[in-house]
This record gives sequence, C-alpha cells and structure tokens, in this order.
Amino acid sequence: MDETIKKKLKRLLVKAAREQLNLEKLRKLLPLTRKQRENEQIKKLKSAKTGAPITIDKSYGIIGPDGKDTGKRFIRKEDAENYLRQLRQNKENPKNITNHREYDLRKELLDLIIKQFKLDIGSDHGLSHWERVEEIGRYLAKYTKADPEVVYLFSYFHDSKRENEGHDPEHGRRASLFIKELYNKSTNPLAISSEQLNQLVFACEHHSDSGAKSGDITVQTCWDADRLDLWRIGIVPHKHFLNTDFAKQEKVIQFWHK
Repeated sequence: MDETIKKKLKRLLVKAAREQLNLEKLRKLLPLTRKQRENEQIKKLKSAKTGAPITIDKSYGIIGPDGKDTGKRFIRKEDAENYLRQLRQNKENPKNITNHREYDLRKELLDLIIKQFKLDIGSDHGLSHWERVEEIGRYLAKYTKADPEVVYLFSYFHDSKRENEGHDPEHGRRASLFIKELYNKSTNPLAISSEQLNQLVFACEHHSDSGAKSGDITVQTCWDADRLDLWRIGIVPHKHFLNTDFAKQEKVIQFWHK
C-alpha cells in the first residue's frame, strides 16, 4: 500500500476514534430517558443486597427479605433504614407495617395538600417553607424530645390553608378543620393517635397567634420550628416569641440563618 494512503488512513482512524470518544462523553452528559431510568433502577434492584437502602429517582427504596423491591419510597435515608429495622424485627410482609413515614408524607397525602393549596406552591408560605420547617422541627425534636411525627405533620399542614401571603388570621383554624376532616374519613391517611391529633390540631390552629401559650413540648416545638424560619422573609426570630429553652439560645437562632 502506498505510504501516503497509509498515513491518510491512519489519520482517518484516529479521527473516527476521537469522534466516537466524544460521542460517548456526550451520551453521559445527556439526561436519561424515562425508559433508561427504569432500566437503571432494574439494574440497581438486581444488584442490591437484601435490606440495603438504594437511591431511586432522588428517593430511597428497600429490598425486602425476599430479595424483591418492597415498593416503599422514602425521602430520607434514615427513614428507609428505620423501616428496614422494622422489617427485621417483625419479619412480616412489608404491607403490614404502618408505623413509619413513607416517601413524601405517604406521597398521596402531600399530593392532596398541594392540590388544594390556593397560593403559588413556590411562595413564601409554600412547599419550600414547609420542608424547611420540617428540617428545623426534626433538629429541635432531638433535643426537646417532642413527638417527631406530630412535628413532621405540622410542617406540611400549618400553612396549607392560607388564602394570601399577608394578613390571614383564620388560616390556622382552616388548617385544623382540614386535618379533622381527613382524620374522620373512612380512608384516613393520618396514621396517628387521638392524642397526636389533638396536639397537631392545636399547634396548627394557634401557630400564628403570638399570644398563644401551651405547656405541651410538642406543640411548642412545632411553633418554634415555624418561627425559626422567619429568616426567609428577612425577619430575625426573637427569643421572646420562641417557646422552648433550646430554641431560645442565640446560637440556635443564628444556626438557621442560612
């Protein structure tokens, strides 16, 4: 073969290899299609160890004792691990276990709350605020020993019945009635006791009343979690309006200024 042709062929091969490499890099940068995501999930499920929490579309899934996907999804890894411990302790079918927080407030409950919300979900009193209150409440509850389930539910219900972003003194009462309505349904999505219901209802009804008082540490923790998120609208939380000794600490107030 002519030397010139050999060199030209070599250059073409190098160019083709380089272009193929660039194409592979490009494929990795492109977002996965729905089908590709499903295939990736199947691969994860097949390779996952029994009982190991695995990430699936920004949530956590669980492989049950039978080696199959339980179908449960959790927004936090620690919730997935708690559920796994229950599986091991009870050695029952996952469907029989109800004392846990499922992915996104049992997703259908959160969907229900969002669907009826009259304001923009991205507003100052919308979903990002609810999630922030949940985060603060979880942090406070570790130290105040409040009921974490009530605090968790409060974070998503307390502003869910707002009708405007300003003065709306009745939104807490409307939220409490909404909770009672759900609790009294035959398909009650709230897996809580009557005592927890009373705490949740009282906390939601009076959370925006600066003069409201409660000796219940769980209610106090709910209110403090909400008020420590005043930073988001440019208001510095004042310890005079906080309830628990832990939340009143300056270092705690400043910690949530982020």
